[in-house]
Amino acid sequence: MIIDRYGRPLKKLRASVTQRCNFRCFFCHREGIFRSGEELSPEDYGFVAEVLSSLGIEEVKLTGGEPLIREDIVEIVKNMSKYMRVSITTNGFFLQRLAKPLYEAGLERVNVSLHGLDEETFRLVTRVNVSPKVILDGIKEALKYMPVKVNVVLLSYNIKFVPKYIELASEMGFSLQFIELLGNDYPQKINPVEVEKVIARRARTYYIRRDMQNRIVYILNNGVKVEFVKPENSSFCMGCTRIRLSHDGRFMPCLRMPIAIDAKEEIKKRDEEGLKEKLMMAVKARSPFVRPERTRPPQSDP
Repeated sequence: MIIDRYGRPLKKLRASVTQRCNFRCFFCHREGIFRSGEELSPEDYGFVAEVLSSLGIEEVKLTGGEPLIREDIVEIVKNMSKYMRVSITTNGFFLQRLAKPLYEAGLERVNVSLHGLDEETFRLVTRVNVSPKVILDGIKEALKYMPVKVNVVLLSYNIKFVPKYIELASEMGFSLQFIELLGNDYPQKINPVEVEKVIARRARTYYIRRDMQNRIVYILNNGVKVEFVKPENSSFCMGCTRIRLSHDGRFMPCLRMPIAIDAKEEIKKRDEEGLKEKLMMAVKARSPFVRPERTRPPQSDP
């Protein structure tokens, strides 16, 4: 297993498969990738998965853009699932059609972004005229085959829907993940702390995900599981166990670091040792963006 200089094991790959998307969410960070480029092929992703799995990287989450916009996404999943556990984060627009083929290709779970529950809010966030019912239908279909977690970036637009999200989660059988909006330049940003306090009071029990920065999972009386993702804290960064791969073959140590190690040539040439070297260059550049503050030692009484 690879351990970085801060003692963090590298267990997960977050792989963007495209920069294309059919939505235009105003807060999208595009996985830290702000240029287009030739997309890696399904065979390329299979090679990457084979090499990285030999180094102890156990799972991959496919992202975008919108990963399901790729016509060969099922083939990508099939190639990577031979070596790693595969999940996908999607806006859910194509999920109703693709849930079963993705499951048959080896997809184990899916995260679906759903940032509004009425057409007006959904349009404000995504800037497209799509009914959230399309996304809910996709979630319903995916739940026939695999676990589904619904991602909700908390905003002034959608905070009123928190009880409705919980109700839908209970009725349909998905889990919930409320996410703090990354960055401080948005007037729509909501501090998740107060929402989490309400959920914590309603929870009948909880457990801690040690593999995810000691994140608390609250279990409500109706059985719904609720998590909160708060990237603006030191625990989140210091607990990171992932490396990122761009759609055009660059390893990225962190979403917030303007560093990218180009490994496209090694991937295309199927150069296993070269790819490992490029990965290690990216690992050496890994550094927590938010680090724990130093605390003063206790002062003795005079």
